Amino acid sequence: MEKVIVDSNNKVLMSRKKKNLKLFKENIGRVVGGVTVGILIFNIIEFINIIHFSASCQEYYGVYWKYFRESELFKVRLVKLLVMTIALLYPTFFVMFNKKNKSRIFCIISFFLTIFLMFYQNIIYASSFLKESNNHFVNKIEDNVYVIVAFAISDVIISFYLFIRKNFLNLRKIKIHTYEKIILGMALIIFLISVFEGIYSIINGGDIKNKRNYEMLGKNKVVVAEYKNQFVTMNCKVKNGVLHIKKYGEYELIEMKENIVHYSNFKDVKVHHKEK
Repeated sequence: MEKVIVDSNNKVLMSRKKKNLKLFKENIGRVVGGVTVGILIFNIIEFINIIHFSASCQEYYGVYWKYFRESELFKVRLVKLLVMTIALLYPTFFVMFNKKNKSRIFCIISFFLTIFLMFYQNIIYASSFLKESNNHFVNKIEDNVYVIVAFAISDVIISFYLFIRKNFLNLRKIKIHTYEKIILGMALIIFLISVFEGIYSIINGGDIKNKRNYEMLGKNKVVVAEYKNQFVTMNCKVKNGVLHIKKYGEYELIEMKENIVHYSNFKDVKVHHKEK
């Protein structure tokens, strides 16, 4: 049976189904517009990343930049960036929906869900940062239970002001004091530090200089890129688990068909301008 909304005289005002449909129609334009803007921003970031990543590979290997536009390492970095962008935008949709729907139940659900998702991001960003950072002092500070607690508290504070403080009438009537602004500001700073860690790990995690896994054709050819069903290869040698790539400005494109490929993980990779 369909639920309806009635006034004090028991007169039907609007069915719940019609109310939800009206709410959907009122917000569909904003959602589509927001998604469009988000896609546009992401495409701009993607283009900048392609140029930056390809130029870095060209400098590192001495191979023309166009061969690295479809690199798997770059795609992984791009996916991480997309996930981060979505993760940062989702509270905005929760806030918009709560503003229109004015449902306390959904507001409370949004509150706890946002805390969980924000804290999950904090853990992922912190662990990724520890893997990529080589600064012992910073790592010692970061790898601390008090830092995790600080992240959790900041997530609760931000979520409280996004959903509870604004949507519950008794709290909304209370004027926001200066000390509340200071607390909220500190919570935002802590959250932004976490976001910075995530961005840092994405950028450095996609740095070609940190790559240690390569495909090999025989013992003296290493695959540095793939381009139109061809391997872009360079001469190399392996010594004591270290891959030595010979950077002489020469490389070879070899058809992928009928070639035996070996996947190897090296302790270190060195690119040499002169033969060793």
